[in-house]
Amino acid sequence: MLLSFMVDGWENMPVQDEIIDIVDQFNQIIGQEPRTYVHERGLLHRSVHGLVFNSSQQLFLQKRAYAKKINPGLWDSSVGGHLHAGETYEQALVRETKEELNFIPENYQFLFQLSSRPITGYEFIRVYAIQFDGEINANQEDVYEGRWFDQAELEILMNLSGGELTSTFKLIHHTYLELEFPIDFNTPSSKLNKSE
Repeated sequence: MLLSFMVDGWENMPVQDEIIDIVDQFNQIIGQEPRTYVHERGLLHRSVHGLVFNSSQQLFLQKRAYAKKINPGLWDSSVGGHLHAGETYEQALVRETKEELNFIPENYQFLFQLSSRPITGYEFIRVYAIQFDGEINANQEDVYEGRWFDQAELEILMNLSGGELTSTFKLIHHTYLELEFPIDFNTPSSKLNKSE
């Protein structure tokens, strides 16, 4: 059963305040609301994160734009964002990568899902690895800067005492390091037409 929790006047929300799906504790859609409303009330919802690796196994990280409401100026996953209402995780991965990093991911693999909890901002997060060796021209409205990190540099950044990284990325990176299978970009899960 699809429930609706519509807010009066949501149709007139700014474009930036997109409509996203609200989910239950089992990640099943129960309604749609503007993103601001969802965040203000701590409602469960969905997001996707992509970890972009090059063939040298370096990881691209983005430093979030200082104009962002959440975690401005902090290093974060290569790409990430909310699912629009009715969008699948993979559709959101492709859209967000194009919007934030200006390329369309063609070779990616599902890694894991994080459950909704306070540290994730009450988001069910699916994390994908993306293989890409081209030039990244990040969207400056979303990304202040971006760069490739090798594992040694990433470990130094992870161990710094200050708040240089988002708490969500720390959780994602920690979970990634615990994976017991290698990333294989030639598996069927890396195909664009995979159904969810």
